[in-house]
Amino acid sequence: MIMKNKLVMGIILVVLLMGVGCQSSDTGMPDDAINNLEELENDVNKSNVFDPFTTQEGDIVGDMKVISITATSLENNLNTVTANFDGKVAARGSIYNVTDEFLGDAIYFIPDEGSSRLFPKADIDERYIWFVFDDYEKAIAMYNENFGDTVSSSAIVEIDHYTINYAPSDVVNQATLVNIVE
Repeated sequence: MIMKNKLVMGIILVVLLMGVGCQSSDTGMPDDAINNLEELENDVNKSNVFDPFTTQEGDIVGDMKVISITATSLENNLNTVTANFDGKVAARGSIYNVTDEFLGDAIYFIPDEGSSRLFPKADIDERYIWFVFDDYEKAIAMYNENFGDTVSSSAIVEIDHYTINYAPSDVVNQATLVNIVE
């Protein structure tokens, strides 16, 4: 009987230890994804800045691939850039649920300083990096699931498409939301 109890306790201990080894961090992302995010944020040698007039389709900027790019130089040094990038990026920052005259109903994200380096940025663009999610219905559903009716929160988001819209007018960058992690 004692031997049977020790065997059962041993099995329980092995199962518990295996479960601990398979857990993810409290963010809901696998530990290796969080570690990869931290490594990318701290990689100061990798540049996310590009020249929109020389960058071409297929080029890699940061960890994202250029799938299309149009850059126009206008009078008085006013320029326009539309650049579409593919590639998954996980980033830390602040996420907001807003309704205003400029954005309408929108979920937008401002990456932290370290995560800002993960997103491509045209060398002529002096704006800080922020973007709205292109599918509002999907984004609001994920936002409400994670944060309820709060206006803003800290989060880690994963995106898989990023669009830069730069012009001397009211335009914003966009991204396709894959996942929100608290």
